[in-house]
Amino acid sequence: MPTEFRDPRLIQEELSDLRAILQKEEALISKYPEHTELLLAHSDTKKREQELISELEASWKKPTIIYKFEADSTTLSNAPAQFIGNVLVGMQGLIYGLAGASGGRRSKKNQDLYTLNVGFAAGSINMEFFPASLELTVDELIIQTPIFDKASEILSVLPERGIDFPELRSEVEKQIDDSRARITTLNALKRLLPPPGKKAEVTFRNINRDMHKTELDDDLLRRRVEMLLSEELRNDRVEVFGVVSRVYDEPPKPKFFVKNWTGESVKVRMPEERRDEVIDYLAQRIPIRLTGAGNKKKILEVNELDDIEPKTKIDIDSIHGKAFKHPIEAQLSYEMPDEKSNYWVVGNDDLGAYGVDSTVDKAKEMFLEDLHIEYITYKDLNDDDLTEKAVELKRKLIDLFEGA
Repeated sequence: MPTEFRDPRLIQEELSDLRAILQKEEALISKYPEHTELLLAHSDTKKREQELISELEASWKKPTIIYKFEADSTTLSNAPAQFIGNVLVGMQGLIYGLAGASGGRRSKKNQDLYTLNVGFAAGSINMEFFPASLELTVDELIIQTPIFDKASEILSVLPERGIDFPELRSEVEKQIDDSRARITTLNALKRLLPPPGKKAEVTFRNINRDMHKTELDDDLLRRRVEMLLSEELRNDRVEVFGVVSRVYDEPPKPKFFVKNWTGESVKVRMPEERRDEVIDYLAQRIPIRLTGAGNKKKILEVNELDDIEPKTKIDIDSIHGKAFKHPIEAQLSYEMPDEKSNYWVVGNDDLGAYGVDSTVDKAKEMFLEDLHIEYITYKDLNDDDLTEKAVELKRKLIDLFEGA
């Protein structure tokens, strides 16, 4: 007859209670180290602990997530590759995100515990995700399953009609108290959603709650994931102006650094699909503007890049608190004649004014100062003493500073 195992959850509870008794016994032994009966009792308790660990290891089944994609005539041989790739990345991101929420930044231990393997059922698009690690201690087994349990709980509450959005947001924040982990998790969930008009479902097995199935094509679930993610990104949105100064293109976390307008260094996680673009910005020293999700602490970091684009012009609308008749469009560039010299240049060729300094604000001040000196120099000069080009410049300056 096959061996029948107790429910791992019952074994886990007994083991937890037994370890509490062990701690009390050890405290007593430290006071009475030669108490024979106490030592014998402690020996029996330790023996029972080992029995429970062996029983738990024998009965433990890996937590498993089953993802099923339904579409007419779709099998492994003609599966939509981009969507399947999104599911693979999204499912791993979901578990990593929740593990990060429980244990801080993703450590080597967390990576070992929560890296997933995937198996495909023949003739369909049924994917089974389960922990890849084969050799775990009983303590690691105990902490592994609750992460999958949490994923199941979040997925089950998202389409719940009986709660409103503020209640849902509160529940998600209770489950994931770290903002960055919420963004990672919600981004991963978004990847798991099937294309419009297609059906998909996810089921959790071997976790600390009854097996639960969630239909991922549910319209309410989709809207709520997008609304929650949008809110998080708004709260965590950062905008950086500067120039790409360094690139570290090393796995598993390639990154680049931006020297911002004030001279501070900003670390940015580099998405693989933006790699060539970022390297081009570095090579050409093109001033850029980037947006993304990150922290706004003393040392700024961008953990998820939304967009990066050239920012080679700035508008200047006043000097010494006095507004110009119309804004001036100034060119912005970053010059690096040698490894030790680097500076920002703010200039306008038509007005013949330029400012150079280590920060954009100071370069802009010098540009305005140069512009004002030109105005003072030209405004009282006789047109007959000037070239046609100089007369045109004089009129531009007077219009800029004196125009109503």
